[in-house]
Amino acid sequence: MNEHLELHGDFLSIASRIYFKHALLEYRAENVIKARDMLESLIYKEIKGGLLSDVLFLLRKVYDKLGDFDSAFNACEQGKSIINIKSETLSLEKQAEDLLCKIRSKIGRYEGRENTP
Repeated sequence: MNEHLELHGDFLSIASRIYFKHALLEYRAENVIKARDMLESLIYKEIKGGLLSDVLFLLRKVYDKLGDFDSAFNACEQGKSIINIKSETLSLEKQAEDLLCKIRSKIGRYEGRENTP
């Protein structure tokens, strides 16, 4: 997907999901890295609501696929801050917190520590 395209709303969400799914199914490192770069660039664009939540969810999965749990954790921390600034609803904040818990759990297993709730 060309990051210079100006896509908005649901179309962007659908496009990013399709591209990401294709990248993971292909198991090609360069495709997963392209998906990561695209999703990282989307965080800084003027997106909000469910779309931002989708991007954060997909970005976490990209980092998991790459085995980069520290970056996954950092992306979710940063995304949580963005959600807190942009959020109109408490549910988005809850989604961000859930993502952080999942990443913390992954980091714990990755480093051989006991899984924390």
